Amino acid sequence: MLEHAGKVLPEGPTRILDLGCGPGEPACHFAAHYTDVPVIASDVAPAMVSLAEARAKTKGLDNVETMVLDMEDQGPGQRRDDG
Repeated sequence: MLEHAGKVLPEGPTRILDLGCGPGEPACHFAAHYTDVPVIASDVAPAMVSLAEARAKTKGLDNVETMVLDMEDQGPGQRRDDG
């Protein structure tokens, strides 16, 4: 699956966002292949974000940033349109 996803990314992405990153496997995969590109790994579960951060550190990937993020949280002044 990750190899296929890499084939559909544009040439030379400027950043990669992994929403719902879980333990960080996809984020770390892309960070290893696109070493000059910032990769943001986010998940709603702090434990998953910690695992993703540890995975990136273990692999020596310094282009991975992790954050706890709820995809439904639109932030101040924004509204979700369900329909």
